[in-house]
Amino acid sequence: MALSRVSTRASTGAVKRSAAQLLLALAAVGLLGLTGCGSDDDAAACLPPEVVDGPLRTDYPTENIGRSTGETLENLSFVTPEGESFELRSLYEQPGNKLLMIVTASGWCSACIEEQPKLQALHDAFACRGLGVMVAVFEDQNFAPAVPQDAANWQRRFELTFPVVADEPFVLGNYYDADLTPMVMLVDAETMEIISVETGYNEANVRAVINAYL
Repeated sequence: MALSRVSTRASTGAVKRSAAQLLLALAAVGLLGLTGCGSDDDAAACLPPEVVDGPLRTDYPTENIGRSTGETLENLSFVTPEGESFELRSLYEQPGNKLLMIVTASGWCSACIEEQPKLQALHDAFACRGLGVMVAVFEDQNFAPAVPQDAANWQRRFELTFPVVADEPFVLGNYYDADLTPMVMLVDAETMEIISVETGYNEANVRAVINAYL
């Protein structure tokens, strides 16, 4: 009988240990689901950059301002779909952002229309690793300067979950030839240094930079 009770207690202890190990494993999976990041082919399961803890960046860089690779991108201002001012400072101050992808778009640009799902896919895959994306709409389909409603329509049309703004004065037009829209600018979010400026959308080049920085 004593041997049987010892055996039973040992068996019960093993079951409890197994259950505890299982709970720990499930908890680990849950935590990874909140803070980890999938591959670039999978949707990321992570906290968005705006809620990631980290050193606050409050002083937007002001040295070496320019429009070329290696120079600091000016703190440009745009307008949100709600009609409010939106400065690049907003993206800079998010500690979770490490790399910014700033893209121009217009209602008459067929390449821009084709590009939007790809931008959303990149955002889904790399946001938790520090990729911030912003699309700036500068004209509607009739070549008229964009207004906040154009930004709202663009965001809703393509179901974009990252910032979409109106660039009515077309400040980003100073960085490329608008006839070659879209522009894809990649910027180091921690220094606001321009890494590259390309026209069209070369996904291989974009992914190469993303993988190098993130």
